[in-house]
Amino acid sequence: MELIFPKVAIGIVKTREHLVADAIKSAERQLYPEDIDIVVIDNLDKKKSIGKCYNEIAEKTEADWIMYLGDDDIIVPTYIITLIARLLELSVDDKYNVVCLTTYCILYNDKSNKQLNRVVQGMWNRKYVLENRYDETLDKLVDIDLFRRTNEREDLTIALVPYMNGYYYGQGTDNISGNKFDGKVEIGVYGHKRTGNHYLIELLDLNFIKSHNPLAYSGGHGIPKELESKRKYLYVKRNKEDTLKSLFRYRDKQGLEAKSYDDFLSSKYKDMFNQNIKTDNEFHSLYKSDEMIIKRTGATKNITGHFSGIDMTPPEYYDKHVSEWEKLSIINDNVLIVNYEDLLNDFNNTMDVIADFLEYEKGEYQDIKERVGYFPKGESWER
Repeated sequence: MELIFPKVAIGIVKTREHLVADAIKSAERQLYPEDIDIVVIDNLDKKKSIGKCYNEIAEKTEADWIMYLGDDDIIVPTYIITLIARLLELSVDDKYNVVCLTTYCILYNDKSNKQLNRVVQGMWNRKYVLENRYDETLDKLVDIDLFRRTNEREDLTIALVPYMNGYYYGQGTDNISGNKFDGKVEIGVYGHKRTGNHYLIELLDLNFIKSHNPLAYSGGHGIPKELESKRKYLYVKRNKEDTLKSLFRYRDKQGLEAKSYDDFLSSKYKDMFNQNIKTDNEFHSLYKSDEMIIKRTGATKNITGHFSGIDMTPPEYYDKHVSEWEKLSIINDNVLIVNYEDLLNDFNNTMDVIADFLEYEKGEYQDIKERVGYFPKGESWER
């Protein structure tokens, strides 16, 4: 059976004459069995919005897929063929209606480079772009807007190819989105199990960070032995009774066996733990990047071993967990305790506090109405 490769275009918006040559060279050097249409839109005078330029690229080419490349970015020669190979693999299973393929990137400038858990613009289905179009009124975050609108569609898939790290994201002082080498601190979200970690990390991603990969800065459920100075820690604290009731309700995901809530409260975690419990919990996210597919839910096959060696009852462990983090917040100014109930009952003010802590601008915030986190398959979700 002959393998048919789709037609591909690489679109570049030229806003910086001194940088664009390297981007074009990297596009010309792609190892792809078909000719690639390279479309360059001249916007040196910056009279057109980025969204308008992106739409013009889609209008000028007849390719099936468009790879949008920044004028100060470069891609390795195998970048396009790797994305297309993943597309062809997914296309065999018609439940994946793929309209975009993307990867993480590597930041670089003339002095350094580093891996970044942030997805790039990626390669889009041209027909889909023409039908849905980039927002031509936006000055920045144009790609994020299309990602978000696409992700709201249950029938579409944005596919992440995490094993391809060949997109080099240029960093300069004139970047619209800012220079990622500016020394800003890293972020980690922590909390006791069932306190709302996933809710907070997706709020941060939606309102501030906009990485589309919120799990990259999920700190987990432990207590760090020492803190990193260039990291900001957000600890989610939830009402004790609500936390433990929620944990009991979803105990199978944790590998915990307890016949009743009273038994659960009075037993030690290590005595309740059973690695072989079956679970049909699913993980739900605004931007799910588990393995390849960003927007996808799936049953969790593995039991977490978090509670396997804890020689305390659930109430005892909750008290210790909260107490240790509260001590850390008192003696370290890079730790913020975020009350889960405050997010529900005083959303805007609580987000203002978080914005100040993370050194982001305050503004209007979007809450999350979708289900996020783990909960049993087919069961209604309660925050």
